[in-house]
Amino acid sequence: MQNGTRRIYGIKINYQLLNGFLSNIGEMRKAKKRGDVSEQFEKRIMLAVTQVNGCRLCSYYHTKDALKIGMPEQEIKKLLSGELSAAPEEEAIALMFAQHYAEAIGHYDADVYRRLVETYGEERSRSILCYIRAIMVGNAQGNIMGALSSRFHGQPEPNSSFFKEIGVLFCDIVFIPFILIKSPLLRLFRKNG
Repeated sequence: MQNGTRRIYGIKINYQLLNGFLSNIGEMRKAKKRGDVSEQFEKRIMLAVTQVNGCRLCSYYHTKDALKIGMPEQEIKKLLSGELSAAPEEEAIALMFAQHYAEAIGHYDADVYRRLVETYGEERSRSILCYIRAIMVGNAQGNIMGALSSRFHGQPEPNSSFFKEIGVLFCDIVFIPFILIKSPLLRLFRKNG
């Protein structure tokens, strides 16, 4: 994990991450149906992003799943240390992009994305992006829950506060339904406008 530190995002970034994922949930369903990303490729993406964000809950969950589907333990360890050398060469560009996306908190460089598209094509690149957005939300939620749990156990995270943790969790209650209603309406207006 990156210095062993959780990346605790506040309300604004949490909203951006939720919006990026939930606004594209239909694309994620299509990607799963098409099989653009294999099960092991998906786990590599999840582990690469989780390493950057330092989410202990997601690390545990995705490591367990990766082992269950037959990924080698050594490859998982390398991914969780930020090293991509054990991953299949044909997935390297996507995994580097996943790390870049996580480091930039979704504000990725257009040239880096262009390289992803040149390597995998537009449709598959959008699918890869869906998986990255999904784990970014998972990491953000896992880290905020982990920070709150640590606080209750007398070990508060140095880069967080009780109000930040409660604020994010409370805002999720408002943001999620809002985004789920807003996104289809915006698509409808764009289509008819």
